[in-house]
Amino acid sequence: MKEEKNIEKKEKKISLFSFAIVLIGLFVVIVFLLLMSSSKTNFDIVKDGKEPSGYKEKIEYKKDDKEVIYYEYTIYKIEVIKDKEQISYTLKPFFSKNY
Repeated sequence: MKEEKNIEKKEKKISLFSFAIVLIGLFVVIVFLLLMSSSKTNFDIVKDGKEPSGYKEKIEYKKDDKEVIYYEYTIYKIEVIKDKEQISYTLKPFFSKNY
């Protein structure tokens, strides 16, 4: 009888632990999807020639006759390189190196 109760308690603990892991995983996925949608929205705003909102830092400098602008966010950054002939836009992860 005691062995059955111990087995039931262990099964409940394991199932509760599994539920917690799944719940945390879903939370991480939802947060990641929200950040991805905001990155796409801000990238489209920059491509339209407007100033995005909510960035941590804006870095501007000139290099090799090119004007480089970085909008740094938490997990991504938007890179704008203005040349005499064209403007290029790039969406990069936060760990990538600057131009």
